[in-house]
Amino acid sequence: MARPGVAVAAESPDLVAATASAPVDLRATAAPAAPPSPVAPPPDDGRALVLVVEDNPDMNRFVRECLAGDYRTAGAFDGREGLARAAELRPDLVVSDVMMPGMSGDELLAAMRARPELAKTPVVLVTAKTDDEFRVRLLREGAQDFLIKPFSAEELRARVRNLVLARRADESVRRLNAELSAANDELEAFSYSVSHDLRAPLRHVSGFIDLLNKRAGAALDAESHRYLDTISRAALHMGRLIDDLLVFSRAGRAEMRLARVNLAALVAGVVVEARRGAADREIEWVIGALPAVDADTAMLRQALVNLLENAVKYTRPAAHARIEVGHHLDGAEHVFHVRDNGVGFDMRYADKLFGVFQRLHRAEDFEGTGIGLANVRRIVGRHGGRTWAEGAVGSGATFYFSLPAQERRGSVA
Repeated sequence: MARPGVAVAAESPDLVAATASAPVDLRATAAPAAPPSPVAPPPDDGRALVLVVEDNPDMNRFVRECLAGDYRTAGAFDGREGLARAAELRPDLVVSDVMMPGMSGDELLAAMRARPELAKTPVVLVTAKTDDEFRVRLLREGAQDFLIKPFSAEELRARVRNLVLARRADESVRRLNAELSAANDELEAFSYSVSHDLRAPLRHVSGFIDLLNKRAGAALDAESHRYLDTISRAALHMGRLIDDLLVFSRAGRAEMRLARVNLAALVAGVVVEARRGAADREIEWVIGALPAVDADTAMLRQALVNLLENAVKYTRPAAHARIEVGHHLDGAEHVFHVRDNGVGFDMRYADKLFGVFQRLHRAEDFEGTGIGLANVRRIVGRHGGRTWAEGAVGSGATFYFSLPAQERRGSVA
């Protein structure tokens, strides 16, 4: 029989040689042997489980013995039995012969790919066929690799090791992504709930300040009025913070509806609103040619509102404010920018700009909650784009965001 380190013969029903001249007593010929029973795996010790499906008992045992040092192994002796064992054991990998009675290896592969619980289980098919057309067909149908007979124990171990490592890495990534997604969902739900729950007591604070002013305002001295005014302004700031938190939470939770958006028209509408909010200021608006893009209209509008309001705010000290919106195509990306000649920022702290509650300027100088740019990053990120910024203290700032150039339509979770 075959031994580890020795090449395995091509598909032959017998691994034991027989002498052609030996006499055969037909009367003494034994009845066909019953098919072997499935081989159960050893107890789970953390090692990967490999299921070997091979109708030749000697070959089945050889493959299992080759792998037993590094993996737990189980055996099945035909395709149907292999399918049942795979569904029961959920192995990390299946090594299957192609030519088997009843259900062949390629039929086993098709049956596994049709089952959701086995659809991603790696399969290595063992065959003596060497034609490319056959192998390409099975690769298209879901096989991960092939072993061509004869093969060595070292080749078997190498191919199995590569696939098991890839499988474990993929499972690890999927598990971490699921945990991250769950944590993000919990955080979003918490943020949304807290923001809503804070509204009622905040309304009470503002309401009772108004009542106190009406009832006892005439009797209060200047210092007491200053206290009430401080409380009122703090409540107003808290209200804006809650509103911004709700917008930020919705940007991460809402389903995106991608459609063709006329960005030039969208920017023009946002600029009109920005002009109304700064009617007493001289601002030069320079709007370049802007393309149509596939995006969620409401979300993209919110990102533009945050960016343009940011530019309006930080150009306030400039005698003649200038705000520019432009675009260029960079490979597979549309790259947009909002440039201003405002107070700018120190590039050493550029990584903080798009963080939640991160502010590079004093609240006494510029109002805000520190959520607007974080919201821009979240919205652009959900569209598959990037955000970054450049600036210098006293020399203005440029905020960039990119969007994929290829067409995308429909709903996106």
